[in-house]
Amino acid sequence: MRKLLLLLGFLLVVAIASKQQIGSFIVETTKDELTDEVKIIATTPAISFPDLADDAALILRCNGDDFDIFIYADEYLNSDDEIPAKYKIDGVLVKFPTEFVPSTTGTSAFALAPEAFLIDLVNGDGSDMVIRLWDYRGTAYTYKFKLNGLMRVLKLMQPVCIKGGIPKPKW
Repeated sequence: MRKLLLLLGFLLVVAIASKQQIGSFIVETTKDELTDEVKIIATTPAISFPDLADDAALILRCNGDDFDIFIYADEYLNSDDEIPAKYKIDGVLVKFPTEFVPSTTGTSAFALAPEAFLIDLVNGDGSDMVIRLWDYRGTAYTYKFKLNGLMRVLKLMQPVCIKGGIPKPKW
């Protein structure tokens, strides 16, 4: 009986999940049945990456009201200081990149201001982004991501966590 009660308790907090392909993104949506909190994770794998970083990805994440954009580098970058970055979107070099901060494990670089980074990112819908990140030793790692379907992904995320709406492309 106790095992049955534990199993029922576990099932109450299990989220309903769905997965779909939108352009180059794999989008997973979950909804917690108890709290109704929605979590959306959209991932596009790197199509060009350094050496053994074959699991690298660009990830857009809604976790309740919070919105994050980060690069899973699949390399140790840093876990203490900002991560220097330079990127170009749709072939246009962005002169003032958003600052990136490391994850607690040091293998991901989070856009410090994801809404500001998103203003540049929307220009790559149907195109690509190349980003170079530097680790704590000054070693550069360059990644390339396809951004096909980005606007459709953002429209899915907007009601959940993108405050202020989706920015209009500048170029």
